[in-house]
Amino acid sequence: MVLACGTAASADLAQSYRDLAGAVKPANLKATITTLSEMGSRVAGYPGDAKAAQFVEQRFRDLGLEQIRSEPFEVAVPIDKGASITVQGGATLPLFPLWPNLVRTSQLPQDGLTAKVIYIGDGKIANFNGKEVEGSIVLADFNCSAEWMNAPRLGAKAVIFVAPDSTMRGEAEAKFISIPISIPRFWIARSDATQLLAATAMGESPIGTLKCEMPWESRTARNVIGVLPGIDPKMRDQVIVIEGYYDSMSVVPSLAPGAESACGIAAMLEIARIFKEKRPGRTV
Repeated sequence: MVLACGTAASADLAQSYRDLAGAVKPANLKATITTLSEMGSRVAGYPGDAKAAQFVEQRFRDLGLEQIRSEPFEVAVPIDKGASITVQGGATLPLFPLWPNLVRTSQLPQDGLTAKVIYIGDGKIANFNGKEVEGSIVLADFNCSAEWMNAPRLGAKAVIFVAPDSTMRGEAEAKFISIPISIPRFWIARSDATQLLAATAMGESPIGTLKCEMPWESRTARNVIGVLPGIDPKMRDQVIVIEGYYDSMSVVPSLAPGAESACGIAAMLEIARIFKEKRPGRTV
């Protein structure tokens, strides 16, 4: 008899899970992910991060959550205020500084860094043969793993990574190190790198002037909190916390649309919608 009751209870619970899962609307998830990923970089403290916080708070209000509030806190962030390379006799091309080596950003002196630009492909040591590396600006394929470090080892002063058609997380993780070495590193769109690649392919070493402003600044970020009171008198004082983050991260701070990282907050907002309609016994 106990086994029968237990089986019935398990069946009811299983059905409840199926009902909740069936209530998920993929279109809602897609809409949230698309909206957040179109806000620009959502690195904590960047403008897109503030927009995302406002979006989440408004969604909480639209869903009818209660006790909605914010918890502001300060974060130290490397702020990309602009970077470029001006090719002697040519154009000024936009660059994007990479995440700092520990605390050392790609900040350059006001006059910038002027040097020959050489291309070393995937960064293997043989690719440096016959090139004047000392004091140079090195152009490298982003998908070079950690081979790019051969450049500063041989005396290069900066590295510019050419955007690949596709890449993997491990490639990004290999582009910065956990000690504050002063080796400015940048990302350049492949279309913008065409002029430099064409010159180096002809055996030339064009002269370029790098400029970059990337200071650390204190910015305000915030947690956004909303509450769904439980409906069971015996369990409503028990609180379950469901958390998701709306910010994003990238090896290039100013290029962090974070579509993948938006999946968590999209799921959380969908759970909030479902729980508003199918109120749980405990407070969420």
